[in-house]
This record gives sequence, structure tokens and C-alpha cells, in this order.
Amino acid sequence: MVTSKNETSDIVNALDAGASDFITKPFQIKIALARINTHLQIKEMSASLIKKNKRDAVAAMIATYNHEINNSLTII
Repeated sequence: MVTSKNETSDIVNALDAGASDFITKPFQIKIALARINTHLQIKEMSASLIKKNKRDAVAAMIATYNHEINNSLTII
């Protein structure tokens, strides 16, 4: 969020409403770009974590299925 408001209550209200960051006007482009890059990195790490969690869940399911199949084969 980019705004000329800079009171603590304005910042808190914006963040509570769902803003990811708060930059006051006039802003410096280097600071804005650094914050944007930070948020892009957070998004990338979040996507990587989601992919890892999905892979881990699939691996756990495969291990469980292998165990169940092996138990059945052992009994036979």
C-alpha cells in the first residue's frame, strides 16, 4: 500500500485490512523496489514450501501403501 497517511493507526488499519506492506509518500524507489523484491522472495519460498509439502505427503502415502502391500504378501 502506498499512501500519504503515516499515523500508526493508519498503518495498523491497512495491515489489518490485508495490506502486505505500507509505504508512505513521498517514497524512494530503491526502498520500494527492495520491499517488492522481499515480497517476491516470500511468495517464491511459500510456493516452494507448498510443493515440498505435497511431495512429502505423496511419499508418505507411497510408504504406507508399500507397507500394506508387503504385509499382505508376507501373509500369503
